[in-house]
Amino acid sequence: MSMEDTIHKIIEEIYFGLYSPQDIRRQSVAEIQTADTYDEDGAPITSGLMDGRLGTLEPRQRCKTCGNTAI
Repeated sequence: MSMEDTIHKIIEEIYFGLYSPQDIRRQSVAEIQTADTYDEDGAPITSGLMDGRLGTLEPRQRCKTCGNTAI
C-alpha cells in the first residue's frame, strides 16, 4: 500500500490500562524457562527469550502463535 492509498484519520481518544496477573497468565502463550536466546546453530530456543511463540522481529518469519509477520 502506497502513501497515496493510505487512509488518514484523527484519533479522538485512547485508553490505556493494565492487565491483572490473572489476565496475563490467561493470555500467555509460552513460559520462559531459560534466559538463553539462540542455540549454537542460531535458531531461537523453545521456552527461551526469543521463542517463536512470542512473536517475531524478522520481516519474513511468521509468529508461531498467530501466523502474522513483523510487517
